[in-house]
Amino acid sequence: MGVGRRMIPMKEPFEPTLPGNPNQFTIRQHIFPRFAIERFTKGDVVRIWEKGRKPVDRGPEAGIFVTRRKWDQCTEEWLGIIDTEYAALVAKYSAVTGNLDPKDNAALTRFYASWVARWKFGQEDNGPVVLHGIPPDNLTKEVQEQAEKIGVVTSQNVGGKCAVPSRFIHGDQLLMWLEHIQRERADTQWRCCEADKMASLLVPDVIQIPYVPFSPFRFFVGFPFSDNHSFCPPTGAELNRIVMNCHKRYYFGSP
Repeated sequence: MGVGRRMIPMKEPFEPTLPGNPNQFTIRQHIFPRFAIERFTKGDVVRIWEKGRKPVDRGPEAGIFVTRRKWDQCTEEWLGIIDTEYAALVAKYSAVTGNLDPKDNAALTRFYASWVARWKFGQEDNGPVVLHGIPPDNLTKEVQEQAEKIGVVTSQNVGGKCAVPSRFIHGDQLLMWLEHIQRERADTQWRCCEADKMASLLVPDVIQIPYVPFSPFRFFVGFPFSDNHSFCPPTGAELNRIVMNCHKRYYFGSP
């Protein structure tokens, strides 16, 4: 299959930071962590199949993998803690297979939930949320950024109306959605499996089944605790068919 030459990323507005980004806010927020994408690279790129386009080879910072300031900085930092937990799991299970222990199981459920929640709120609009009947704060940009840095929500004056940047709303909703998914998956047992070498695993933009590929030939898959003795993991080819049929906008894999 031919590889297309260029990909036009989706354009979306976002609130710029102060010049030079002195508070070091994360602008480009990954839906699937950068380090996790890097595990599928070959020559620093992965191959991306996007609906309606030819496949292209791009690096982990490609626009299709990120959204821009869709949630606030404190939420981003909390997600970073979850990603760090996940990185430790990947390192631990890169050479072993089998069921995860209870602590690791909870950490992986948390990561899976964060992936689904990030994708959901990465699709939301970035426009401010107007609050009627409330006067705006009229704070300077410097004060607003200092407040966000410590987790304080501020409002802005938008045409004389009080408006809250949507990233604060999205951040709260994202964390609530993350907890909701964790509760839904409370009875999920995760297992680390190795795929056959005939099928390099594909990674979807998001997926609704408990499946997290973490290298071209290794993956985590979840199933109910009650099925522990009877569960038979799907093959790599079966998982790839699910990814190709169930992705929302794109999937990627090793070139």
